[in-house]
Amino acid sequence: MFALYFAIGVASLGIGVVLPIIPMIIKGESGSENLYMGLSATIMALSFSLSSFPIGKWIDKTCPKNAILFGLAIYCAAMSLFPYFHNITAFLAIRALEGVGWGAIWMGAETQINLMSDTNERGRNMGIYGLCVSLGMAGGPLIGTFLLDYGIAKPFFACIFLTLCSAVLAACFVPHTVQVEKEAFQTKVPYWSLRYALLAAFLYGIFEASMMSMFPAYFLSIPLEKSSLSVVISSFFVGGILFQIPAGKMADKFGKERTLIGLALFLALTMIIFCHATSVSELIVLGFLAGACGGAFYPVGLSILPDKLSKKILGAGNANFTFIYGLGSILGPVTIALLMDNLSNRAIFYSFLPLCFAFVCMPLFRRKS
Repeated sequence: MFALYFAIGVASLGIGVVLPIIPMIIKGESGSENLYMGLSATIMALSFSLSSFPIGKWIDKTCPKNAILFGLAIYCAAMSLFPYFHNITAFLAIRALEGVGWGAIWMGAETQINLMSDTNERGRNMGIYGLCVSLGMAGGPLIGTFLLDYGIAKPFFACIFLTLCSAVLAACFVPHTVQVEKEAFQTKVPYWSLRYALLAAFLYGIFEASMMSMFPAYFLSIPLEKSSLSVVISSFFVGGILFQIPAGKMADKFGKERTLIGLALFLALTMIIFCHATSVSELIVLGFLAGACGGAFYPVGLSILPDKLSKKILGAGNANFTFIYGLGSILGPVTIALLMDNLSNRAIFYSFLPLCFAFVCMPLFRRKS
């Protein structure tokens, strides 16, 4: 398990390491810096999402370990190219390549963890997985900014070293899990059975992307000092990091669907209160609670897949989960930005209520026989 957690942590770290470098890359380019920043994130999310289906099928035909090693190789190649190509076109192309590598590592590790986990500990293991993702993304900008003082190539060389270490660990310790032979009872992904998981992926995609872009935009629009702003934004990340494993244990104990409904109710309540919060202390507490609830949707939703799918198509199910997550990451910030521009800045909080309400209403619907 350590080799799997290390691989996903390294992949997440690289995403954050690139962030401080982007302004240096696009400096002097004609056009809007904000546009290029947005394109950088969108292109990576698109390549990540679109590559999910062929990678998922490949995992089902071979084994997750192959996808992890392939992803680490692609990821290492992208990190090797970043220091030497400083025009915007090449930079965006490398970001697309990074997205493919990230997706292969992501899906390979998720599928392998689900295959290796017992039913009563799957939520906890996915919570540890989510913790590694959060720590990597949170630590990436810090490491990137620190190493940038020693040269633009140094952050990427650090990522290359860690990626090579991860590849050695994966090659030596991740088992070559052969997928189950042909099974007559399940050949297609049962989307209705995965409705909780897919909605959780979509909500988390929207929440994560908005946490990095639209929530800071909202806090900048209210009278809040810059020092307080950074603390409030950090509270989202801290909540997401600390609640990953407890949320997984709750899913194991109380049931995954029930846990998702509880998280949706608590997130909706937090967002409603957020609209009326004024003091910095209130914003920090609410940011922590929102980060804790929103960040838990991904690992809890992901842990549902093995309960609903045979091992034969677990990779394909994971591909659908990843695609829906990426779709939320792409559509969420744009939709919320339009609502904030045309209605009110507080629309960022109300925009999550329909998805939370959908979770609460989910038990009322049954598939027709």
